[in-house]
Amino acid sequence: MIFWSGKGILTLIILLLSMGVSQGVYEFASGLKPPEQDRDMMFACSFLLGAVGNFLFARYLDKKPKRMVIDKQTGEEFALDQDGSLFFIRVRKWTWIFAVASGICWMRFLLGWD
Repeated sequence: MIFWSGKGILTLIILLLSMGVSQGVYEFASGLKPPEQDRDMMFACSFLLGAVGNFLFARYLDKKPKRMVIDKQTGEEFALDQDGSLFFIRVRKWTWIFAVASGICWMRFLLGWD
């Protein structure tokens, strides 16, 4: 079963890379190994980096020229979006999903929610 279309899989790759980067930076900066780390802060940074990376990726996709097609029956010309989706959600929308997830993780970290 395919869960992405077009370049939508890159959204997941961007998130996984941001998780790896934030894990590496956190471990290097604090010297703590994963069992002692504060996971809420790490996930908040991961989702925030993922949101920024996905925002830049979506902007890149928006700047690409759209494919123009003509309907044979009506003669109308329209543009096809080719940016793709992940789990049937457009690439642009994942930026906001990552940002909200980051906000929730920051609230958990700062307010001490369990």
